[in-house]
Amino acid sequence: MFLAFQVQGQLVNGNRYEIPLLFGETNYYKVSTFKEKGLILHRTLFAPESNPIELIKLDTALQEQWKGYISIDKSLSLFQTRIKDNFLILLYRHRAVVNGNYLAVIINEAKGSYILYDINNAIPF
Repeated sequence: MFLAFQVQGQLVNGNRYEIPLLFGETNYYKVSTFKEKGLILHRTLFAPESNPIELIKLDTALQEQWKGYISIDKSLSLFQTRIKDNFLILLYRHRAVVNGNYLAVIINEAKGSYILYDINNAIPF
């Protein structure tokens, strides 16, 4: 004895945020989470004059809150990423100089505003 049941599935399309990448592009986004406040996607772009940082703030529903770019000197590379309170801190250092100075980029996650701090490395570490 076979019983036939009609099954109806429900397709749930969850929220998602899509970013088209160019073929061969290798500078992928890094994700920094602010838990219940959302997240920030960031990556370094390569340009002739400078290497801008691209930043995208998404809320917990993956809706874009703000997007922006910060111009960074080509001689700097990302060294460390930290989150402290409502701020994303990106620490950059010179590629060619091992014990050189640093640049701290401090980004307010709510407003998208930022401050650049030059850090003089008096004691090499």
